[in-house]
Amino acid sequence: YVTDIGMFPAALHHFVERESGCSQAILICCLSGSGYLEIDNTIYEVRQGHVILIPPGIPHIYRADDADPWSIFWIHFTGEETRAVMDNLGTHRASPLLYVPDIQLMQEAFEEVYATLNYHYSDAGLLAMTSELLRMFATIKLHHGHFRRQRQYVEDRVIATQTFMKRH
Repeated sequence: YVTDIGMFPAALHHFVERESGCSQAILICCLSGSGYLEIDNTIYEVRQGHVILIPPGIPHIYRADDADPWSIFWIHFTGEETRAVMDNLGTHRASPLLYVPDIQLMQEAFEEVYATLNYHYSDAGLLAMTSELLRMFATIKLHHGHFRRQRQYVEDRVIATQTFMKRH
């Protein structure tokens, strides 16, 4: 379930350091611009389309790039299935980034989660918010790395065409 949610457009000077981590998992999606994530002295460059998933309790730092500050949305979430969700998405402490090329799709998924705040934390509203969050995870799972798979398919077709042309 969602504990915190928000969006920062063109977040110049955005900087967060949590020496003890956070009690919830954190999802951050970069809609434009760029920034950096640091976990265990490893710095990850974050660009448009990157989704960051930080597990609970992991010390981290993240910040917007000074020259090209990111626009991001973020969701803190927790619950009994948090670890299972993160495992299913293939993220962990040493591999916190995913790539989802369809920014519009991710922004729409975020807006669906955010729109459930209109229910003012009623039982039905919290259930709707959790459902939309799970749907966002499914969207990430379905579209993660799609661009790379599509590009590989095109490259395979080009090689097959070249091979056919050489033989004939």
